[in-house]
This record gives sequence, structure tokens and C-alpha cells, in this order.
Amino acid sequence: MKKLHTESEIISGNSMKIYQLAKLLQTQPEIFYQIAEYLPFVVFQSERESLNWQWGNNFGLDYFEVNQGEAPDLSTLAKKANTEILDYNITKIKHFAKQNDKNAMCSYYQLFEFENKNQWVSSSKIITCDNNFFSISYFLEDFAGFGTYIHEVLDTTFSDINAWKKFQALSKKEKNILQLIAQGKSAKEIAKATFISEHTVRTHRKNIYRKIDVKNLYGLIKFAESFKLLGAL
Repeated sequence: MKKLHTESEIISGNSMKIYQLAKLLQTQPEIFYQIAEYLPFVVFQSERESLNWQWGNNFGLDYFEVNQGEAPDLSTLAKKANTEILDYNITKIKHFAKQNDKNAMCSYYQLFEFENKNQWVSSSKIITCDNNFFSISYFLEDFAGFGTYIHEVLDTTFSDINAWKKFQALSKKEKNILQLIAQGKSAKEIAKATFISEHTVRTHRKNIYRKIDVKNLYGLIKFAESFKLLGAL
């Protein structure tokens, strides 16, 4: 399997594969099911409302320790997932479902515990003509260098179980300023972009450092990058 190296390649690769596989399922289901069992990534269908699996390939069932012929429901996945990130992703997926755009793709990162270690997974969903979700998921370790980088960025933040709570403690304005600081913007540039004084920017910056409990700009950037990857910023 070709190794992917940048986030744009990951998204583009997922988009191409997910639509090709979904079309194959709709037009030649027998061939699709035969191929899907040999794919080195997770492929599954789920109910649009409940998000429960209707079908999953062997690769996915093995990782979730589900017997062949069974389909894991959301509670099965929740046992292995980071709760805060799972809840956020569910909200994101439900918003995607409400938009009902069958030409769009919803992408997100998840954190699951497999074989006694946390592993980050990149997932993508589309809405099919039968009004269900069709999804694929890759383990970030399959993305070579860039996957390792994403894994490192996310792990830097989420090694602390309170990371999500710290993020939620930030106000909407503080989250905006956090992103601008991580982009390398000066206090003057941030003040102009957010229509506040430089003094207020410095006050917000001081509060952000305190709330997320980081000591330097490197830590702040890693924190911001993690939540940007999750789509929270």
C-alpha cells in the first residue's frame, strides 16, 4: 500500500478510495465484499441515525475484537475510545448528516486503545444513496512520515487526560487568539484581526498559557495543532 506523506494527500487519497469503494458496493456488491476482506484498512457501513455498524470488513472486526457475523454498536466502540474526542466526533458527524450533502466527505481523527496502547485513526465518511454512512479508517502509522508527525502532535497533547477539559475551558475569543498565536502572529497583528487592544491580547495570551498549563510557545503550538487537526479550532 502506498505510503501517504501530507495531510492533503491523506484527504485526497481517502476521497478517491471511499467513492470508488462505495460505487463498487452499489454496482457490484459481490465483488466489493470479496475485495473488502483483503483491504489493509477498516471499511464499514453504519446506520445514519444510530451510527451502529451494519457491516465491517475483517480488518475492522479484528481490531475491535468483534466476531465475524456481528456488527459493533456505538457502545462497543466507546469502550476503546477516548470519550471526549468520541463525543466531539459524534457531534461533528451528526452535523454532517443533517446537511445531507451526498457529494461531501466528513473527515476526523479518533483515539482508540488497541493491544494495550493508544492509537490514532484517521476516518472519513460519506452518505450513500441508500442514506447510510459508508466509511474508511486508517491507522496513522500507515501514513509514513506525516502520519508519525500527526501521531506525535496529538500524543503531545492527549498524553494529558485533561487536555480536552483544558481546551473547553477556553472562551471562543481565547480559542481564536490561541490559533493566531500558533500561526506566529504578533500582538499587534492579533489586535488588528480581533478588534481589541494589544494590552487585551497580552492579557488573553497570559490567561491561555495558564488555562492550558503550558510554559512556552512550543507547548502552545503543539496544543493548538492538536485541536486544529481534530477540527476543533
